[in-house]
Amino acid sequence: MQARMKEHQLTADQIVALLDKAPVGHLGTVDEKGFPYVTPVHFVRLGDSIYFHGLARGRKLANLAADPKVCFEVAGEHSYIQADAPCDTNTAYRSVIITGRAATVEALDLKTRA
Repeated sequence: MQARMKEHQLTADQIVALLDKAPVGHLGTVDEKGFPYVTPVHFVRLGDSIYFHGLARGRKLANLAADPKVCFEVAGEHSYIQADAPCDTNTAYRSVIITGRAATVEALDLKTRA
């Protein structure tokens, strides 16, 4: 974890609020050559799980079939912090980064709820 993130961690309530508000997240997978591949996805949080949908086939699903490990990120509420020196200019934002394993949902009732 980056040093600044350690100093400015979000509370559990702030994490939930950001996940429930963000319209798009970014799903990171690994392709067959070991390269990262990031896809913007629409998603919903249900309990402690993140659900996203997409086409029934494609690079994202091929990557997940080969390796279910993922990284998921959302960001929001940003503004620029101007400084006198260009290298000191920064951005104020909130973000959530989640790592885990993805699985295809087959149960129709869960798909409908999500």
